[in-house]
Amino acid sequence: MNIEGMRVMGIDPGVNGALGLLDTVAYTVAIIDMPLEAGVKGKTKVSSRGLIEAIRAADPDSVFVEDTVVDETVAEDAAADNA
Repeated sequence: MNIEGMRVMGIDPGVNGALGLLDTVAYTVAIIDMPLEAGVKGKTKVSSRGLIEAIRAADPDSVFVEDTVVDETVAEDAAADNA
């Protein structure tokens, strides 16, 4: 893929994640922490609204998301939080 003249975003999902934007037009790199909000039982979670707003504000030409693996204990904890 030729990224010349593009704004490319990479997303590292999760509460410890971040968004990175490489702008090959302005020759800049920006990194922001993942937008967060309060979740169930005081746990912090990714803010869907904040994430959407950040992506829209960056106006990327392409977005790449890191592949994530969820182990069984994380899935069980999430199910218990939603019960």
